Amino acid sequence: PLPPEFERLWLGAQGNPHDFGAWTELLGFVEQENHLFAARKAFDAFFAHYPYCYGYWKKYADMERRFDCARQAEEVFERGLQSIPLSMDLWIHYISYLQSTLDMNLPESTQKIRGVFEAAVAAAGMDFRSDKLWELYVEWEREHGDLRAVTGIYDRVLSMPTQLYNHHSSLVPRNVSMVPRNAPQHPKTPSWFKEHVLHNHPKDILSPEELLWVQSKLATDPVPKPPEPEGTEAPPGEDLPPGVEGKASAKDPEEDLDQEKIRELVISMRQQIYAQNEAEVSKRWNFEDGIKRPYFHVKPLERAQLRNWREYLDFEMAAGSHERTIVLFERCVIACALYEEFWIK
Repeated sequence: PLPPEFERLWLGAQGNPHDFGAWTELLGFVEQENHLFAARKAFDAFFAHYPYCYGYWKKYADMERRFDCARQAEEVFERGLQSIPLSMDLWIHYISYLQSTLDMNLPESTQKIRGVFEAAVAAAGMDFRSDKLWELYVEWEREHGDLRAVTGIYDRVLSMPTQLYNHHSSLVPRNVSMVPRNAPQHPKTPSWFKEHVLHNHPKDILSPEELLWVQSKLATDPVPKPPEPEGTEAPPGEDLPPGVEGKASAKDPEEDLDQEKIRELVISMRQQIYAQNEAEVSKRWNFEDGIKRPYFHVKPLERAQLRNWREYLDFEMAAGSHERTIVLFERCVIACALYEEFWIK
């Protein structure tokens, strides 16, 4: 049976669906009572009117989980992500939920999480504030030892205009005149992609096709051979082990040099992409800085923010790709859901 207080709050919300406060009071009550059936009724009705509220999707899924309703919890996540596929927080919360509940010793669990990561970056990876999602994907693949997959993810995000674009790479010296003054700085953060290339063997991080192409490219410009090492000498008063006299070091300096040349070429190939991406970020930075409330709320937006959305959309329609324009519109109608001009636009 539903608590009597629930019926009162339910009638208040149903009687005036546009009264956001009545809904939050109802949802707060079912959470406090920890009444699953009342919660399901309240949340389902609430989302029919306010599907963009990420925080309440999370609360709903967490309640299902507390009652060990794993299938229902996952269904709540899926419904929420269908409603707001650009919600970085909801994707990350869903992935965290899967990582904590699936048996990671099973191959299908790894496949499922990788599939959800792919769905997440396909849906939300073009969002200007998607950096955390990309970084989690990189770290997850690195933990699972798939360094080629890490390279593939980096290649995708290196050409993506995002807020922390320089966090991922720093392949080239930053163009001070191009980067906005208020861009976030990360002096203590390593250049992730560059570190990835420098600290792993090329054959472990490159696809066979790219490695072959790089090697053939270097073959057209042969690397000078290092001088042959002379006989090894022991320090005064010490004898070399038997059989070592006169032999070169066991480590092949030519192989080391080849690896370094491959790494240099791999990095330089991505420098132009990085520079182009930096230019795209600089074009959008002021617009992004003007977005003070990227999430949904029933409170009115300031005129300056509404004007910023209009001008940003006009810019993207004129200068950006169709796909990027659609993503910006989807972001806009979350923050500006109650302004019909943006739906019409």
